Amino acid sequence: MAAGRSLRRTLTTRLLLWQLAALLTIALSSVFFFYYIEDYTGAKFDLDISEILADGLVAEGGALRIEDTQDLAEVRRSSPGLWYVVVDEFGRRVVGGEVPPQMNSLLDGLADIESLEVLGSTSDFDGAMLFEEDSRVGDVKVMFGGGARPSWIAGMLSFAGREVGPLFVLLVAVLGGLTMLVVPQVVRASLSSLRAVERVASRIDIEQRGVRLPSDEVPSEVAALVDAINAALSRLDDGYAEKQRFLSDAAHELRTPIAILLNRLELSRKGEFDHRVLMDVHRLANLAEQLLDLQRIEHQETAPQPVEMVALSRNVMANLAPLAIAAGYDPVFDTEVESLVVLGDASSLERGLINLVQNAIIHAGGEGEILLTVHADRSIAISDSGPGIPADRRDWIFEPFHRIKPMNEGSGLGLSLVKEIIRRHNGSISVGRSDNGGAKFLVRFSKGNEAASASGAARKVGGPREGTDRLDTSEPPLRSTRREPPN
Repeated sequence: MAAGRSLRRTLTTRLLLWQLAALLTIALSSVFFFYYIEDYTGAKFDLDISEILADGLVAEGGALRIEDTQDLAEVRRSSPGLWYVVVDEFGRRVVGGEVPPQMNSLLDGLADIESLEVLGSTSDFDGAMLFEEDSRVGDVKVMFGGGARPSWIAGMLSFAGREVGPLFVLLVAVLGGLTMLVVPQVVRASLSSLRAVERVASRIDIEQRGVRLPSDEVPSEVAALVDAINAALSRLDDGYAEKQRFLSDAAHELRTPIAILLNRLELSRKGEFDHRVLMDVHRLANLAEQLLDLQRIEHQETAPQPVEMVALSRNVMANLAPLAIAAGYDPVFDTEVESLVVLGDASSLERGLINLVQNAIIHAGGEGEILLTVHADRSIAISDSGPGIPADRRDWIFEPFHRIKPMNEGSGLGLSLVKEIIRRHNGSISVGRSDNGGAKFLVRFSKGNEAASASGAARKVGGPREGTDRLDTSEPPLRSTRREPPN
């Protein structure tokens, strides 16, 4: 999702722009006030004259001389009464034009004067200006007068550049820097309550319902948005609860008539037709169980207990062996270890293995072995001799209601349910190709998911999950082997 504009950056930028606008207004007002209202002396002169004179200054034979540059020629043409005196730091002097006698007393001390404005009070003397300039011969003092009065635009620009410009730049630098430093901190402090809302919102998911965003400390401008989000979360929770009730009720409603039909078919089973009907009813029963399992997983709050997976796996294969044999398979149980203990819920793990074995019974083609193996590396494999699963479909089979075969074979919920069960036990499940060319589902439990005592776990496993339909397994036709773990 693309990130929106930063509120802190937006406020900082806008405040800085408003400060620049305010400073610019102040600068223009200052120019207008001093240039016109206070009759600034520099308004009578072209203030660029001092720079033009300094730029043309050269030293020859120990004396100063001003070259006749194009700019100086233009100034002399527009200001025929121009006079000037330029003095360097060594006291060398160059004079041009007719210096008014009123300025003679100042000529000897020009080197010690930094800047000067002289106001004229007679018609033949309109004042003078003195500036310190950089030149090719070093710092010099330039005093001039008698120049033509510039246009008001040129005069204001010249005055602004010399008198107001430096101060304006300084104010912009200082206030702009303070704005960039202070405003983000002020905005961050003002929006600190939103970070608490963000932390709560990041914890909301499908398994953490009922959480609401805090709205007590948020700004009033945001409180309405937070309240609207909380109202939306309430509607979502209500809709989710209604959906869960529907699924649970539907599963329970399906379970009872399916169990009755299954018992009647078991008692009256006579031929191949009855066998196919029996398999269909088993699939319906499995679908009802899967729907109920979804509800159990969503609402399961029991603490994890040690579960002995070798005994549990052997029990699953023993219970499903009659169904596998009836479907044409040879069920085999194999183990490399005497005990494999994980922490979790025995009934959920049992249902996960049942779904994997039943998936093999349904999809493996009705012949060959169905092998359940407990490995020494804390993994359990269920493999068959069927057609297998195409490599390009293996990432999809764990999605809910995804089927490789037609609609009449399986519900598409079993593998999704298995994946969720294994995920909740900090494990992983993958599918590949078995040694016989069929499918091989491999469940791995992490090293962290293990109990300290295998014997204690074996005592806690107990019998099968209550409510699971069991076949008669007093003498299960199951081949079981025991192998040593590989070196």
